[in-house]
Amino acid sequence: LKKEVEKRTKELELINEQRTNTFVNLAHETKTPLTLINNYLEEYIAQNDHSEELTIVKNNLDKLSADIVNLFDLEKFNKGFAFYNHELISNFSEMLKGSVILFKQYGNRCSIKIKANIEDNIFIKADPLSINRIINNLMENAIKFSKEGSDIEVILKSSNDKIYFSIKDYGMGITVEAQQRVFEPYYQIANQKNNTQGMGLGLPIVKKVVDDLNGNIKVISNPKITLGTEVLVTLNSYNKLVNDAVYDKAIPQKFVFSKSELKIEEALYEDEKQTILVIEDNITMLHYLIKKLREKYNAYAAMNGNDALKKMKALPVLPDLIITDIMMDKVDGYDFAKIISKKGTAYAHIPFIFLSAKATINDTLQGLKLGAIDYVPKPFSITVLLQKIDSILLNAGIQKKAIWDKAFSILNSNNNAPIKTISGAFEQNCELYHLTIREKDIAKLICHGQKYKDIGATLFIAERTVTKHAQNIFEKAQVSNKIELINKLEFS
Repeated sequence: LKKEVEKRTKELELINEQRTNTFVNLAHETKTPLTLINNYLEEYIAQNDHSEELTIVKNNLDKLSADIVNLFDLEKFNKGFAFYNHELISNFSEMLKGSVILFKQYGNRCSIKIKANIEDNIFIKADPLSINRIINNLMENAIKFSKEGSDIEVILKSSNDKIYFSIKDYGMGITVEAQQRVFEPYYQIANQKNNTQGMGLGLPIVKKVVDDLNGNIKVISNPKITLGTEVLVTLNSYNKLVNDAVYDKAIPQKFVFSKSELKIEEALYEDEKQTILVIEDNITMLHYLIKKLREKYNAYAAMNGNDALKKMKALPVLPDLIITDIMMDKVDGYDFAKIISKKGTAYAHIPFIFLSAKATINDTLQGLKLGAIDYVPKPFSITVLLQKIDSILLNAGIQKKAIWDKAFSILNSNNNAPIKTISGAFEQNCELYHLTIREKDIAKLICHGQKYKDIGATLFIAERTVTKHAQNIFEKAQVSNKIELINKLEFS
């Protein structure tokens, strides 16, 4: 039995090794096409005017390239490959000063002030590339999780042959539970994402570098008491000798994340267009979807489920369709779906689509079980998505018409006095007074004697929306009450 267990264990280790090698080879093979794409794109941008679209493409390509590099380097660390020469001598002080200058320029664009207190002539026996990696990663994280208008404090000092390097931000902080996992590969801290989320490989690599240098890294944060996070790195200092060759240059690292400057303006509601609410916490993706949808629909944006619930109460009409991501802060897509699909709510009739990077069969089944009319995995084709939206709204319109016809039938059968049949002049008069499709539907129900509350229930819109439309109808038809409107639309 023991031999069989050992044999099976070796087989599993071999399978795991093969999978890891395949994964690493895949990451390695992406470097060439990414390099070609990036260089051709840079040449094109240099020869042509900048555009918002090209900037977005370039930023996301840089982010993908950085993720691939981190993935490849982490696997090399895990396999025990040494790619840093820690026999070199680095001037930590000068390297940090140079990096701070570079990061201050970027911080200014984000309204983030970087304050530095750096002791001079602190040396370390370490590859300068590794020191720059520690500095760049921790500085990026500090900016990434900082709020606009806040500060970042950078401190470098030495004491008793030890180097103490700390970076403190005043962002949302990291819970005690999360602190135990931030150095695990692929773990991501929940964050209101502005295109800042990576693969969760930066801190694990920093931890590997610090461990190689026989140092220590720890996170100090308690968001229940105060905002902010301090990351403290402790390393062994080096007493420089007269003839030592010293590396002291900061190695600039391309910024591969951005505090996005994209803004989504609220568009004016157009009555003749159907309405779609998009819930997505990646501002670039949200901006793209809203831009595409507004070519044909009223499109409104929300960053998470909680934001979406507030938005729906403020919209002039309830959405005809909701498109929602799943992995979001506060109220995620699944929880949001449970809330709106609950029986008896004003939103239960609204069809919704999940749009998510979670693409396993179980993820899809879970989404469909919650009532989603479709589950679209990322990456997706915008052309296919738009066609799906058209089809869903077309079918929803057919169903509403069937409900409408049934409602009129019930009204006719339940009234003792026969309801006047809408005259042939009604359609012509609606055209004459330029009533929209929604206004014509409301006017028809007014002519049948329904109250605004009942009209709202029939058309799945709020009573306040019916009232607003009725006022527009009165103005267009130049009447002051329902009786005058009926006479004008049916008999004039």
